[in-house]
Amino acid sequence: MKQRTKPTRNEIKTVLNNLLIEVSQMSSFIKGLDASFAAYLEMKGDAKELGEYITNKIQEAKDAKQEQSEGK
Repeated sequence: MKQRTKPTRNEIKTVLNNLLIEVSQMSSFIKGLDASFAAYLEMKGDAKELGEYITNKIQEAKDAKQEQSEGK
């Protein structure tokens, strides 16, 4: 059976750098997606309705969590 060796410091550094690059790319993509979605909502005129809907859903989730913590 082949014995497993510990990764070297350079191997760990390379993996971490690759992860940081991937996270940075995902962050940029999400920011672009967010901007596109906001522009779409503005174009359609649905931004206010969506904001109210999200606010209501957040409040419902908070209420449900509070009921659950109270044992109801």
